[in-house]
Amino acid sequence: MVFKPLEIVTGGYVSNDNGEITLNSNLDELENTGTLIHEWVHKELEHPDNGTPARVAEQQAETATYLVCKVLGIERKSVFYLKSWGLSENILKDFGKVNKVSKKIINALATAKPTRAKEQLREHTPRKV
Repeated sequence: MVFKPLEIVTGGYVSNDNGEITLNSNLDELENTGTLIHEWVHKELEHPDNGTPARVAEQQAETATYLVCKVLGIERKSVFYLKSWGLSENILKDFGKVNKVSKKIINALATAKPTRAKEQLREHTPRKV
């Protein structure tokens, strides 16, 4: 995971070259936590490598992110993000895949030992004064 200053509308992305997640150093810790989960979902679902249209990929990723954040007690404004992409009719068809990746991430977080990721989030996010 790396941090770079990105345009404010870009929370982060997964590199096509090496799968590394880049987060926006201009965002705060809470925003970057949600973005990290969102990009992790993209990585798990192999977007865009599997040919999923962007609208469907974003809907899958944000729906899974919402579920993970809900379990973690993190407020996420997923409705606004999903509306910006337009809702796909595939969400019910895709829900099994979304649910599976959500559970995988929740389990990984529940069993993870503390790592440098949380420290990095704190070190690279601006403090509100």
